[in-house]
Amino acid sequence: MSRFQLDLIPEFARVNTARASEMHVLARLEFPFSDAGARRPPVHLALILDCSGSMAGAKINLMRKAAVYFMNWLTRNDYLTVITYADTAEVLVPHSVLTAKAELAARIGDIQTLGGTNLSGGWLRGLSELRENYQRGHVHRAILLTDGHATTGITDTAKLQQIAASASRDGIVTSTVGFGADFEEKILKGVADTGGGRFHFVDEPESLAAAFQAEFCELAAIVAQNLELRIQPSVGIAIGTVSSGGMQVQRAGETVAIRLPDVRAGDSRTLIFTVKTIEGPASADGKIKLADVVARCDMVCGEMENAIVRSPLEVETASPELVLLSANPEVQREVWLAQSAQLKTIAAQQLASGEYIGVAARLREHADDGRGIGGDTLDSYISDEIERLNNLAREVDEHGNDPGLSKRMMSQSSAHLSQRGEFRKKAGIARIRAELSPGWPERVLEVVEALARRAERLGYNHERVNRIKLALRELLENALEHGCFNKPGGVVRAECQVSTSYASIIVTDEGPGFDYKAKLSQEQADVLKPGQRGRGLLLISRLADRVHFTSSPAGTRAEVVIHRGALHTRAERVAAQPRSASGLQIQREISREHDVVLLVIQGTLDNHTFEELEAYFGDLFGAGYAKLLIDLSGVDYISSAGAGVFMGARTRASEQSGGVVLLNPSANVRDVFTLMGLDQILRICQTKEEAFEFF
Repeated sequence: MSRFQLDLIPEFARVNTARASEMHVLARLEFPFSDAGARRPPVHLALILDCSGSMAGAKINLMRKAAVYFMNWLTRNDYLTVITYADTAEVLVPHSVLTAKAELAARIGDIQTLGGTNLSGGWLRGLSELRENYQRGHVHRAILLTDGHATTGITDTAKLQQIAASASRDGIVTSTVGFGADFEEKILKGVADTGGGRFHFVDEPESLAAAFQAEFCELAAIVAQNLELRIQPSVGIAIGTVSSGGMQVQRAGETVAIRLPDVRAGDSRTLIFTVKTIEGPASADGKIKLADVVARCDMVCGEMENAIVRSPLEVETASPELVLLSANPEVQREVWLAQSAQLKTIAAQQLASGEYIGVAARLREHADDGRGIGGDTLDSYISDEIERLNNLAREVDEHGNDPGLSKRMMSQSSAHLSQRGEFRKKAGIARIRAELSPGWPERVLEVVEALARRAERLGYNHERVNRIKLALRELLENALEHGCFNKPGGVVRAECQVSTSYASIIVTDEGPGFDYKAKLSQEQADVLKPGQRGRGLLLISRLADRVHFTSSPAGTRAEVVIHRGALHTRAERVAAQPRSASGLQIQREISREHDVVLLVIQGTLDNHTFEELEAYFGDLFGAGYAKLLIDLSGVDYISSAGAGVFMGARTRASEQSGGVVLLNPSANVRDVFTLMGLDQILRICQTKEEAFEFF
């Protein structure tokens, strides 16, 4: 495991020392992907469930379902505590190694509702269980689920945040899940922010899937804990505001220390702070050191170690005559995004208190400010955020008194903003044009490989090339299937171009079209549901940095942009293997010791072969085999339809008190699972010994 990287990017590369000034600084910490075969640290999970009277009916059923979701993600190497609370708190499941899942699921299903809401009592009991069983190098997480206001116990927001901050300093992270429209979002978001966790708003069963994925996407790949950034300014320099998104900020004299949340493999953490300089003479070497910055954390994936990175914050001095200095566009972008999150928090609080005047106007004004960032072309994430702001402004105008609106807005503001590179077009573009029809499906691979070769020649790394191949193949196969439905002579056109900065893919067909946003939302909501099809848009949206669909009477046009920039290559990709007649080979053996069927699959699992595997699974389940261990090391490609087969198998196996574990998928296949969020739902192991722990 290589240690992480710290970059300090000042808003201005030069400072005019002839006068006092203030500027923003972007601190960005980049973490490596975990080493192949490295096992994640054990998780100690405390589920803290609101069983007050207001939870009766659909909400308690949804909470039971959520609790079982969270529990089922754990393995025999993990630990679980379940606390229920109403007027008082009770320990339903004491802290223990997770073994008897079926028994625990039944106990959770028997939870009944009664009484008031002693939120602090239940939460403190859960924190106590985690503290008493704390193990250094393990992950400790409390998830607090509730639907209402705290009516007894500690109800003051500031005191609850102090509890969250104290637990976070002790290595225990708190996330919160709010159900329905009656809970107080300010409390839950404050607890999650100061506790280093996430705030989730669940207003319907479909949104539970998003909360589950967001929470365990992080837990499944944590590589660093106790991350702290410490800023020591030079003499005459002061650190101003810190845009930390609710993270803990402590000041001791001039020194500022910021505690950041746990970090996933391959993730980044950013924050913005301001530096105030005073008027003074220029330095002899033309540079001035503004501060010393130290980042430290505990790397917990594999062998635990304490990692420290130091970096000086230095800028050049400008001549006194220079008045206008050009600002760094990346810093401007991050400042605007941080301001956007803060604006949503303030707007949500105003709506919750019944203050509607001016909220929509401020959202639109900030959206308009974002259009001036990045020059002539907008960063894809900036444009998406502008759209979110305008949508929220429209909702405020139309449904300002809807209590769910302030909660959705608060949930958006707490979401971590992903890093996106600047979207720009440059010279040196390689182009490919092709026409395909349902009668020549083999042309798909020809076009895909041709585009991949051009990307490789322009220096795209394996991870980016694989994204391009997956996105183009998914678009072409879906256009041939749906856009040419009942049209043997239908035509699908592809126009692809690759530059040194980005790859652009445009696919058009003659189909009737569809509502892209509505269909994507449905696929996101259905990701936890069984089924073999209907996840192609979800995969494409996560492969690409920009996606745009338009429909007209003439057909459908899909445009996808994938940036060249990528900080890491996860693993070496496998080369495509010669395909058999069907593209799929399956070998089977049965482990008598564990009563598990081991399947070894080789070849390509795509829109043409997934039904073969689906039928094979059906025969196994029909014969009474419900414990499947599936070796995917020989599968060189998988489509969204192919990935969906395993979701259906997982559901069938669970219905027969069994399970499905995937063994050692190739990097190409694992990327698809990760991008679709299925790696947080499907069991994936590197060794048979690890896999048998699940059965």
